[in-house]
Amino acid sequence: MMTKAVLRINNNSIIKVQYNPSSLHFSCASGVFLQKKAGGIGGEQYKQITVKGNTELRVTLVFEGDKVQTQIKEILSLLDKRKVETVTFQWGTISFCGEVTGANVIYKMFHPLGYPIRGEIGLTIRQVEIGGL
Repeated sequence: MMTKAVLRINNNSIIKVQYNPSSLHFSCASGVFLQKKAGGIGGEQYKQITVKGNTELRVTLVFEGDKVQTQIKEILSLLDKRKVETVTFQWGTISFCGEVTGANVIYKMFHPLGYPIRGEIGLTIRQVEIGGL
């Protein structure tokens, strides 16, 4: 069963979307690596760099109707790096705030005139710190 979820952009505008609650994916990564220092005396020297963990949410949103292409273009515009937008995905008790870093679009059904009337967008949102809002 499809239910409504919300994408809130910069805590201002809202895009209501259909969401399939059977698929919600989180991934996390962090770590430590060594970087070789330049100009070391008496052997190689390294500097330890710690990478803060980051969390990503991957979610598939569903669109149906005559405005599928327009709705999907609106979400794809969030990938424009000239203006970084903070996006909050809200569904039920889940709220995930971040920056859209990737999207995959599939158009699944077309009107006899050729425009899409059903589409899905796989969205990747990388978490941002709340203080950075």
